[in-house]
Amino acid sequence: MRDSERAQSAVEFALVLLFVIIPLMAGIIDGGIMFYKYVAITNTAREAAREGAIYQYPYPGTKDYEEVDAIREAVIYQAIATTQGPLVSIDP
Repeated sequence: MRDSERAQSAVEFALVLLFVIIPLMAGIIDGGIMFYKYVAITNTAREAAREGAIYQYPYPGTKDYEEVDAIREAVIYQAIATTQGPLVSIDP
């Protein structure tokens, strides 16, 4: 091989490498973002379920169950709002 042919091969390799590396890097970044969203949603669901489970009704004679349910729902939405990540938006 002559020097000019080697240089031509190097330039061709560099051009082809760009078209291979850029989509590969974009796929890795997009996969990382998808995994982050999966983990954030899983954590948010876990924390909301925990908040809903630990909030107890008052003593059995209480008649204000609607008010207690409203408070429980507010606590769950607060847990969702504080644990979801910046890339995830969950509308209540």
